[in-house]
Amino acid sequence: PVLAMSGRLAIEKGNEFILHVFAAFKIKMSNAKLILIGDGPLATKLIKTSEDLGLKVCYKNALDGSENDVWITGERANVFNLLAYAKLYILNSSSEG
Repeated sequence: PVLAMSGRLAIEKGNEFILHVFAAFKIKMSNAKLILIGDGPLATKLIKTSEDLGLKVCYKNALDGSENDVWITGERANVFNLLAYAKLYILNSSSEG
C-alpha cells in the first residue's frame, strides 16, 4: 500500500509526526510506501528523520519502484498523477491558512 500526503513541508503540516507513525506502520506492513508531495523548509530535516527511523528515502527522484520507503518529491505542478498511486491520503495539518 502507498500512503500520500501533499503540501508544503512545514511544521504546521505535521510531516515529521507522519514519518514516525509511518515507521511504526512499516513494522506491521513492511511493503508500505509513503509519498510526501511538496517541498519546504523542513525537507532536509524530514530526510534526516526518515534515515534516523531506518527508512530509505529519496528526494526529488522519480517513483521508480526501488527499495525506497519514502519519496519526498519536491514541488509539483500536477500532484494528481502521484496521488493516483495512493491507497490512502493523509491530511495532518495542525492549521490551515
